[in-house]
Amino acid sequence: LTDSLICGERYMETFPNWTPDGKTLYFCRGNAYKEKMPLDSIRYDLCRIGFDPESGKFGTPECVYRASEQGKSVSFPRVSPDGKYLLFTIADYGTFPIWHRETDLYILNLSTETIHECSAANSDRSDTYHSWSSNSHWFVFASKRGDGQYGKPYFAYIDKEGKIYKPFVLPQQDPAHYFHTFKSYNIPELSKSPLPFDAVDIKEIYLNSPAEPFK
Repeated sequence: LTDSLICGERYMETFPNWTPDGKTLYFCRGNAYKEKMPLDSIRYDLCRIGFDPESGKFGTPECVYRASEQGKSVSFPRVSPDGKYLLFTIADYGTFPIWHRETDLYILNLSTETIHECSAANSDRSDTYHSWSSNSHWFVFASKRGDGQYGKPYFAYIDKEGKIYKPFVLPQQDPAHYFHTFKSYNIPELSKSPLPFDAVDIKEIYLNSPAEPFK
């Protein structure tokens, strides 16, 4: 189901994310693309809309943060499992922030409606693709700090007062692991249970499964 309020030709909507109670949908919205529009002029604001699970009806959309008015663009809103915070990224334009050196993490306090930069976690390179832990006191994100080319998974702690502490990179058995591997850790996700597949399964699918033809 959908609604003309969040589905039409006037805007482009993306990155939907529900609050834990299922009564509010956060998403990013930008003006619809027009022919010959410069890509670096496309910017998204942070929006939300109420939802009634019983009737399946949406409320009225509301702009929470007009990043476009500041020459910025919002991506990847993620609400913490306890419903207290919303973590998102800010870049100069577009919706693919991992390729933007200036991308930083920002956090919205859903009780006070205040927004501030996660300065303790951010660096001078791309910081994005974040995911919350189940207890809402940790988040992992992909950062290109260091060499500026390859994303590495960093973990940051957030206390009960909302203070964010300096992040650390995922430890490896070989301390030099990140210096001699040509792999990028993108979109890290935290899980409470083991995954039913591993890297070997993914490789098997990639090498042996027939590709579906374009139509």
